[in-house]
Amino acid sequence: MARLFEYQGKQILEEVGLSIPKGAVASTHEEAKGIAAEIGKPVAIKAQIWATGRFKAGGIRFAANPDEAERIAGEILGSQIKGSRVERVLVEEKLAIDR
Repeated sequence: MARLFEYQGKQILEEVGLSIPKGAVASTHEEAKGIAAEIGKPVAIKAQIWATGRFKAGGIRFAANPDEAERIAGEILGSQIKGSRVERVLVEEKLAIDR
């Protein structure tokens, strides 16, 4: 069975016609800021590692603006989360989810 990062799985979903949040992958904090600016609304910054429980481990955080996205991405990129070094983050629009 193939292992996919979240962004790879979302690319496949988009290719088959399903709607996914606006976003892109960044490997630097500057790229993350640019993606957040392009989205133009609050974003989620998600560590791209093969692990569950990323939110509780600090691998998923939210940013209200591009400057905050840059700061958060800078904190996540290069860090160790659940034994994995974070080399990429997915920056995507933050969705409101009804619970």
